[in-house]
Amino acid sequence: MTFLELVNRARLEGDTSGADLTTLGGTLSRESTRFKTWVAEAWNEVQTLHDDWQWMRKSFSFDTVASLATYTPTGGAGVGANLADFANWKRDTFRLYTTSIGQNDEQILGFMDYETFRNQYQYATMRTTDQRPAVFTIDPNKNIIFGARPNGIFTCVGDYYAKPTQLVADSDTLTLLPDRFHMLVVWRALLNYGEFEAAAEVMRRAERNLLRLQSALEVEYLPQMGFGPPLA
Repeated sequence: MTFLELVNRARLEGDTSGADLTTLGGTLSRESTRFKTWVAEAWNEVQTLHDDWQWMRKSFSFDTVASLATYTPTGGAGVGANLADFANWKRDTFRLYTTSIGQNDEQILGFMDYETFRNQYQYATMRTTDQRPAVFTIDPNKNIIFGARPNGIFTCVGDYYAKPTQLVADSDTLTLLPDRFHMLVVWRALLNYGEFEAAAEVMRRAERNLLRLQSALEVEYLPQMGFGPPLA
């Protein structure tokens, strides 16, 4: 559903008076403005409810530069991964291969915590040692740092989580969220409406439907729990 459709559906579920809105621009009634705000806030709440939603996970690929260890999430070619919608890295997905050889040369790149990395790779002669990177870290600014510095051009691939999108224009949609879960935004908006109007019956219905959809979304799109190998 579009932003406009979401607002109209929320107004319908809230049994508000008047015909469907034809636009969210221009002058709106105070009630319609509130619904517009509640829907926009609800969409942000859904996206930020968990920081590892699988439906917000995307892939990246960028090439390194010889002797350059640090790469930013949003920087362009040669200095970063060029990810305008970047929020965070998925650290267990990084791989590296020699660009000229291709994916037959691909190897998993291990993650090292930043403090350990600083003491091992940003210390003494290791600061200027160039070789095939074996590990990487993420610094406090979410930059990728390879250890050791690349001694040539390598391609780094992996996954990241996209940052939340905003609903602004009538035609804006719920980016990445599967269609069958769009009503989750409507029910979250209805909770605010019910609280504002002190309408207990609206809040109960919204909460019941919200919990059902949210539980289904979490089951399907959060990382699955698993068991490690036996200890002995």
